[in-house]
Amino acid sequence: MVMQKHYDITRQRIDRFLPGGYWGDQNLSHQYYTHRALNSPWVILEKYSVPDLKRIPFHEAVKGRFLSSHRNVSIGPTWSTHWFKVYIRIPSDWDGLFVGINWVFHGESLVYTREGEPIYSMSADGGRDLFHLTDSCTPNQTFFFYIECACNQLNGINGIEPPNPNNYYEIQQADLLVIDRNVYKLHHNFEILRQLSNDIPRDSNRADKAMFAANKIMNVWDKFNYNTIFECIKISEDFLKLKNGQGQMELTCIGNCHIDTAWLWPYAETRRKVCRSWVAQLAHMDTYPDYHFTASQAQQFEWLLDNYPSTFDKMRQRVKDGRFHPVGGTWVEMDTNVPSGESLCKQFLYGQRFFNRHLKFKSEVFWLPDTFGYAAQLPQIVRKCGMKYFFTQKLSWNNINQFPHTTFHWEALDGSKILSHMAPSNTYVAQVHVLDLRRSVEGHKDRPYSNQALLLFGFGDGGGGPSPDMLERYDRLKDIDGLPKLKMTGPDEFYRSLDKDSDKLVTWKGELYFELHRGTYTNHGDVKRGNRLSEVLLHNLEVASSYAYYAMNNSYRVPQTELNRMWKMTLCNQFHDVLPGTCIELAYQEVFEYYNEIDQLGNRLLDDALRNIFYSNTKINPETETLTDLGVLNTLSWTRNEIIKVPLNKFKRGQDLNFDQISHDGKVGYKAAVDLKPFTPTVLKLTDHPQLDEKMSEKKASYGGESVSVSIDSTTNIFFLENSFIKAKFSDRGQLISLYDKRVNRELIPEGAVAHQLQLFEDIPLNWDAWDVEVYHLEKFKNFTDATVNILEMGPVVASLEIRYNLTLGSSAVIVVSLSSLSPRLDFHAKVDWRENRRFLKVEFTFDIRNDHAHYETQWGNIKRPNHYNTSWDMAKFEVCGHRFCDLSEYGYGVAIVNDLKYGYACLDNKIRLSLLRSSKGPDGNSDMKVHEFQYGIYPHPNRFLASDAMQIAHEFSTPSVYLPISHQPNFNRSPLFQLRGDSNVFLETVKRSEDLDENLIVRLYEAYGGHARVRLMSPLPVSSIKEVNILEEDITTEEMGATYSDDDLEWEAQGFVQLEFKPFEIKTLRLSMRLNKLKNPTLTEKLTSCFENICL
Repeated sequence: MVMQKHYDITRQRIDRFLPGGYWGDQNLSHQYYTHRALNSPWVILEKYSVPDLKRIPFHEAVKGRFLSSHRNVSIGPTWSTHWFKVYIRIPSDWDGLFVGINWVFHGESLVYTREGEPIYSMSADGGRDLFHLTDSCTPNQTFFFYIECACNQLNGINGIEPPNPNNYYEIQQADLLVIDRNVYKLHHNFEILRQLSNDIPRDSNRADKAMFAANKIMNVWDKFNYNTIFECIKISEDFLKLKNGQGQMELTCIGNCHIDTAWLWPYAETRRKVCRSWVAQLAHMDTYPDYHFTASQAQQFEWLLDNYPSTFDKMRQRVKDGRFHPVGGTWVEMDTNVPSGESLCKQFLYGQRFFNRHLKFKSEVFWLPDTFGYAAQLPQIVRKCGMKYFFTQKLSWNNINQFPHTTFHWEALDGSKILSHMAPSNTYVAQVHVLDLRRSVEGHKDRPYSNQALLLFGFGDGGGGPSPDMLERYDRLKDIDGLPKLKMTGPDEFYRSLDKDSDKLVTWKGELYFELHRGTYTNHGDVKRGNRLSEVLLHNLEVASSYAYYAMNNSYRVPQTELNRMWKMTLCNQFHDVLPGTCIELAYQEVFEYYNEIDQLGNRLLDDALRNIFYSNTKINPETETLTDLGVLNTLSWTRNEIIKVPLNKFKRGQDLNFDQISHDGKVGYKAAVDLKPFTPTVLKLTDHPQLDEKMSEKKASYGGESVSVSIDSTTNIFFLENSFIKAKFSDRGQLISLYDKRVNRELIPEGAVAHQLQLFEDIPLNWDAWDVEVYHLEKFKNFTDATVNILEMGPVVASLEIRYNLTLGSSAVIVVSLSSLSPRLDFHAKVDWRENRRFLKVEFTFDIRNDHAHYETQWGNIKRPNHYNTSWDMAKFEVCGHRFCDLSEYGYGVAIVNDLKYGYACLDNKIRLSLLRSSKGPDGNSDMKVHEFQYGIYPHPNRFLASDAMQIAHEFSTPSVYLPISHQPNFNRSPLFQLRGDSNVFLETVKRSEDLDENLIVRLYEAYGGHARVRLMSPLPVSSIKEVNILEEDITTEEMGATYSDDDLEWEAQGFVQLEFKPFEIKTLRLSMRLNKLKNPTLTEKLTSCFENICL
């Protein structure tokens, strides 16, 4: 019979040949399973329900009380765990058959042997609901195993809405099945024909031929004549054996499962997801000898090692075999907008060291498929971690402009480049469908330059990975006429091949800004707070512990184990759904447990380090001594002035202390500290000096001899804050109506405008509640003009106003505006009780400054962005991420908005908005519903940004000097651990013990403003040698990293310094080797200190 020319009808006919359901008794699915056995005596179930939503290990579960259970049992609620004992007996009339258990459960299941070995996982949502028992059964054969069932779906509970805590799940099937292998083969062959006829262009000859072959199979097949199966298989194989030509595009297919470390589930569940996902892939490798799988995130590998060591050993063997590919080199797939520069370095340091230690492997590929934007300095960091390549696909989600490249070079601010590739299928969870292959060809934007691309396949986000059906499709599609050629290998091999012809590719310079998910810079402000405070605390602890160990003559040891633990927790919390604020509420319970531990442990260790710095006798009991002074350590690399604020409850009640000022509530003492040298312990006397010591008086005189003042004009109700630098005027509505720079005689606020204007925007995005803020939100907002203002503090070193707002019926704010005698920076301390629904709180500043761009801090430098909407690319950046400042400057003058805990900015024309709080309702229905405290400030500066000290001031604002109340220490004298002399645009950011040797000290510096620089790094320490190393603290070569120096270029001079040169935005990591036997020699140390002080003078 000739096929009639009714293409659409024929295609619809073909679609009905495989599925079950209504037509199932009349198509191929009718023959798929030849035998079925259920319930006793063939399948016997016993169940133990773990109480209190606990997740317990195997050895505890098997001790539980198992009760008789059955197929169709309902288990729950959400997040609960239930263990099943499964007893199997093969029916006596089954012999030589392929048998499995069909476990249909829409939660997640892990199969264990009797001995507790995980061997397979199942999830009906993840394409795995059959556990293979035997290829050839024998009558009455028995099996016994355990199944752990988690009552949570593969990809969350209720999508991106808050999860229902009372979901129950049914074991829908627990049946023994026999699969007909011939029907199985025909099923997968036919599925390829069906996809080819539907999913490649209709005018393609191969689509027509596929439809013809599929239609012919349906005409030949006879459910009453089993032998027709073989004829149908031959028809399909004749079609599939036609191979590809030489010019076709080549797709490297790699299995993956992209497990979100937390998202719609907590860390505790991810620990199990890792094993469930990877144990299934290890099993698939036994069945499919060409199969390759890749996984990232060293944190997840560590969880597998800690919780499932036997599975880790199996995985390690497959790594040795070259089929299981660790990738990425970072601790987690982190957000790259919010973490600090040092955090990004630590992600690679901890990730690559774990892979190298446990798997003898280091990745060449930075792997970040699902993060919401990519910081401008990442290519330099990647190169300086010994890596050359980058993978993502997220930019394909842009909602305004389409990113123009698939394969390209990405260039950092310093000029470092990495070869980058984005999967042209625009997904990391492809299913190896014909449509995936077609999209990979059509979506490849650089085909003239490159004929290769990646196709990542497997269920992902919630884990799972490739299913057997995907691997069957791969086997049939890997070399078939009309489609790209497929091969399987690892990520490193793909990129090395891609690199061979990469000289023709274009270059993208600077940040990869993601035109979506802009709300993540602000959402869950409490998480951003925990992150920034943890980063600052760990920075301070590394500096203080390094000083205590390397510069003091005592038995102190750097608490490296504790530092590693705290850094790992901080890095884990930087995962790209945790830190952006897009997880469920349950996930954040663990997140804040991490932050609380970091806070308590870190501050205890910091106090210990400071005690070893400020006390000659560290055995003094702090409970009995009289505290009379303040030990202060400036952990930044330049001299600074600041007001040290000390809670008075740290001292004995009634103690007579000469603080320069006491806070309005009598709880905090203010101490003006001037000329705090970098990395230098200083003692401030609190008991035996006049209110302002001689040094302070000298410093005030150099400022013009004025203290800070506050006043009110009773006729106009205008409030004034003034010091020797600036004069600020506030209306009785809390608006800043004048800011006058007395140094240059300049008014900063345009006539008729106001600064410090609180604004409330409607914040209803199109799709992703916690993630997105859309451009139209700028069209609908309210200015808050109703506030009460009162004078709070009168000086002499701090004067302040209190502004109270009733924002809405449910929300309120108290903002304290303060000005110190030491600085032109005007500070705002906000305490906001926030109870809103999809509203966005911002503060707007308007200045009399004109420019077409603004500068923002980014990791290891700064970035310039437009503050106009000339093009769609400009408009797309209506909300951007910055760290500690945004600066708007013109020739000769500028103003920086600095802050301690916020990251979202919007700059348009002469207005800067700082994003403060959002109130999304999904997936965390209570996101940010609490009291928040944060600070921001206005820093006016003579000179344009590039010639200013705005970056230094922003660092000081978020990183106060650390202090310790101490008893009197006679003849206290400490030298700086390090000092920089020369150009001021180089910052010494990191001082830490080497990861491997006590004798080695690591310092990391960078050029911050974007220019060349020469500096002298000075130290009194007994340095025997100095060497530039990579971020992993390993030896490097100039060719490898593009480093400025080779081994012979750096020499530590006998006088205690080394000369360094920097290119714009360059990061340098240096390893200083110490003579520890001399380091701990008191006499020698005193001589070195004296010598160093003479050099400094």
